[in-house]
Amino acid sequence: MNVAVAIEANNAAVSCICQGQLDEARVLLVGSIRSMKDQLNVDAGDATAELLKQPNQMPSAVLSLQSVSVFSLASYDAFQKRNIESSSLSLFDRVYRIRSPCADNQSLISAIILYNMAMVFHLEILLGKCHQLEKVEQLYLMCDVIAQQSKLTCSQASLLTLAALNNTAHLSSMYLMTRETGHALDDLISELAFLNRDNTIMDDDLLIFQMNAFLHSTGQGFRTAPSA
Repeated sequence: MNVAVAIEANNAAVSCICQGQLDEARVLLVGSIRSMKDQLNVDAGDATAELLKQPNQMPSAVLSLQSVSVFSLASYDAFQKRNIESSSLSLFDRVYRIRSPCADNQSLISAIILYNMAMVFHLEILLGKCHQLEKVEQLYLMCDVIAQQSKLTCSQASLLTLAALNNTAHLSSMYLMTRETGHALDDLISELAFLNRDNTIMDDDLLIFQMNAFLHSTGQGFRTAPSA
């Protein structure tokens, strides 16, 4: 089944990310995305649009995910230093393995894979290996839009939405894009305001989002260009 192949490739990619093997992770995630496109039986160029057409379905079970905090790994000491230097905002640094998938959650599985792909490029930007800002923003946007469809029926979708908005703001702030950073943080604050109190998102996950929202509300969420 193509969804199973996509999940296997995603989980292998997360293992590569944990070892600092970003090139290998990117190849695996591209294959994972292609497997999901094949599952939807559409051309590659129309896959995202087709995903967005899928009707919302009440999942029969919640996706079981395993998160990995990238900056907690020795492979990423340099990333943490670069992250601190590049932005006053905090990056939500987790990537996700998919455990015990639910067949009705194919759209959300796609959003997770897109998010992990965005994180690979984001980490490469922090390392100075690539500067594909628009591609990363597009991946986060696709993740957000797809996750929004499942938000009412699955708490992980709310987490992905928050992560995509948070990291879009982080990326924009790195490039001193004040307006784009502000828009992403405004959307992040709105999402936090409407988060249900009985939501199962862990407090540790919410902390970074809340901290960045606070910085924005106090006017500290933007790093200015260095003096000449």
